[in-house]
Amino acid sequence: DVSSDESIGNIDITNASTSSDFEKFEHSFRAPGARILIVDDNEMNLEVEKKLILGTEIKVELSLSGADALKKTLRHNYDVIFMDHLMPEMDGIECFEKIRRQDGGLNRNTPIIVLTANAGSENIEAYNNAGFDGYLVKPVSGMQLEKMLLSHLPDDKIISSDNNEMTGAHISTAGLYARKKSVAIGTSSMTDMPEDVIEDLDIKISPFRVITDE
Repeated sequence: DVSSDESIGNIDITNASTSSDFEKFEHSFRAPGARILIVDDNEMNLEVEKKLILGTEIKVELSLSGADALKKTLRHNYDVIFMDHLMPEMDGIECFEKIRRQDGGLNRNTPIIVLTANAGSENIEAYNNAGFDGYLVKPVSGMQLEKMLLSHLPDDKIISSDNNEMTGAHISTAGLYARKKSVAIGTSSMTDMPEDVIEDLDIKISPFRVITDE
């Protein structure tokens, strides 16, 4: 039922939070010479993901199934492929493996990023074992897609927003690295964590020296 006839006034949800996430996102680069493929069995997801990178001028092709994606990877070479994990008939991991072994395929070495709604440790391990070049958790944002694209697109196809060519030397690797993988760090000092904690969390320890250019 209507609780009151009084006007509630203008509502602006952008004022409900001071988070910068609500600010209009503007792409920092264009790549009109780049071509990517997005594979997802959900048509709405495809349209949303396509619109998120519309301002980059990248040529975006869409596939609703792994079978259709395999047809496209025989005809075109893509700079990056985004692959949904859970799809009927052929899931993203199976499609990934077929692209990598595809006779006459043009994308056997193309970076392939998995799109997933579940970033649990078991899934991440499966993606790492399969050989994916990274993963993004759905729903993805324009900023996440941009960071991943900047990490994998050829430098000569990236044009910064001020119309200067963007090369690897101009990109902050730390700031743009979007792939999340398990990392083991070895150092010359031993850990002092209790043994039961190390065993319970299955922490891998292998002490040795880390040598860097610095």
